Amino acid sequence: MKLSNKSQKLAILAALSVGVISFRGFSDGNTAETSALAKIQVKARIQIQKQSDLLFPNAYQGDPEQSVAPSDAGAAEFLVTGEKGKSFSISYPDSSILMTTGTGDTADKQIQVNGFISDQAGELGILDPSTGALAVKVGATRAALSNTQVVADDYSGQFRVRVTYLN
Repeated sequence: MKLSNKSQKLAILAALSVGVISFRGFSDGNTAETSALAKIQVKARIQIQKQSDLLFPNAYQGDPEQSVAPSDAGAAEFLVTGEKGKSFSISYPDSSILMTTGTGDTADKQIQVNGFISDQAGELGILDPSTGALAVKVGATRAALSNTQVVADDYSGQFRVRVTYLN
């Protein structure tokens, strides 16, 4: 059955009015809608940068163990930066390292270093509330040097310092 143009227009108009009525019914308390924002505050990540190395005083074969305190001139210095006023912990992934010379492949070319400690009480620091920075100094102890164990030369070894935000 073919509808006339006028009938087609009436059918479309009827369909639209049913939709309007349905739409009006839809918004009359059966459903409600609102929106919200998706938000995030991105904070400064904690970072650490070496300012100076740990320097033990010159020593001779046979010298006893030697410590460099965090307050000594030879202490390593690091700059910790991040979120202003945030607390953080300081740790040393390597509890002991070896300073070596040459190939470092034998005991007479190695000196043990341990006892790493910072100038922050309890290895806890707080970033400055206005700058978000804090200088941290780290000292350690090198082992005694035997008369025959250590080759006379320059020695070096890397140690790591880790800083972690506290919750």
